[in-house]
Amino acid sequence: MEGKMKIFVSAYACEPNLGSEVGVGWHWVLEMSKRFELWVLTRQSNKRAIEQFRSVHPGYEGIHFLYYDLPAWARKWKKGRRGVHLYYTLWQTFSNKLVKETMTREGITVFHHLTYGNVLWKVSAFGQKAPHFIWGPVGGLETIPRQYTQHYSLGSRLFEALRRCIVAMIPCNLGFRRRCKDASLILCKTDITRSMVPACYRDKAVLFTKAVRRFLDGGKAGGLARL
Repeated sequence: MEGKMKIFVSAYACEPNLGSEVGVGWHWVLEMSKRFELWVLTRQSNKRAIEQFRSVHPGYEGIHFLYYDLPAWARKWKKGRRGVHLYYTLWQTFSNKLVKETMTREGITVFHHLTYGNVLWKVSAFGQKAPHFIWGPVGGLETIPRQYTQHYSLGSRLFEALRRCIVAMIPCNLGFRRRCKDASLILCKTDITRSMVPACYRDKAVLFTKAVRRFLDGGKAGGLARL
């Protein structure tokens, strides 16, 4: 692995043989490992599936997995999607010590927050302040037009109305602004997300599909080439 750039990856959702966000995290890690040496932090509950995959698929020695979960007694209230936002926030908070210890010990200066990719959700405090903080792909600022939601149930209409209010308040969201400021690169899932990045930081925000193409082409406009 000598000569490869070291990257710490925060991948709360990362497990083989599954789809959705979990599959996104897993396949990003596999593809990134072809070019970089990775330290990947994910949930302890993903360990069994990951280690089974590695036992029958050699050749991924450049991925060093780190596993963390809150103690069992502290997560009894979480059930499936119920409580996931709160648990995720606690996970980011209490795993921060492990992020700091690992990046310091291994001399890692690049922190990539990979999953969950919602601009409103918390990022590791230490990772966010790393010399090179890559954020994304992120989204979460897209809303459903009112002409569609008028056909929804009352509860769903109220939920979407609340969502529109949250998005409208994004310029005042200090956590979002701080993450935009600290990021070296913001990989945006949509143009809507990119347009909501404050103008003074927008030069760091790119559509992630274009950014990946630049990485692979060795371009210098945005991406890891400038780190």
